[in-house]
Amino acid sequence: MADFTVHFYEEAPAELRQKYAVIVARHRGKLLWCRHRSRSTWELPGGHIEPGETAIEAAARELQEETGATDFTLTPLCWYRLHFSDGGMGSFSLLCTADVLTLGDLRAEIAEVRTFDDTPPGLTYPDIQPYLLAEALRRSMT
Repeated sequence: MADFTVHFYEEAPAELRQKYAVIVARHRGKLLWCRHRSRSTWELPGGHIEPGETAIEAAARELQEETGATDFTLTPLCWYRLHFSDGGMGSFSLLCTADVLTLGDLRAEIAEVRTFDDTPPGLTYPDIQPYLLAEALRRSMT
């Protein structure tokens, strides 16, 4: 069981570190998931925001690197932050959706990209990915 809860925010304070960008992507009406070469589990595309990069730039870069997306529409939805049971808090991270029209070549770190109707079995981060997916779907359908 997770020792944290996920909280969602409309904005992230500029003075606080922004760490990750995660993307809930659709391709041909299905959810797009990727599998890292060193893991047998599935994950949403995303990763670290690099120094000098905005969160939305990181989201676009990670989507391209982890899915091979070459033609897509990227929409920032909200920020999220983990609140730990011991009172600690994680960094703010950006949650986006993407509509991927075209997939190209994968980078060496990604072994496979597949579409699923819903959440695939065997998630890399099972304590957080379902919350991010649910929030993205809720926000993108309203």
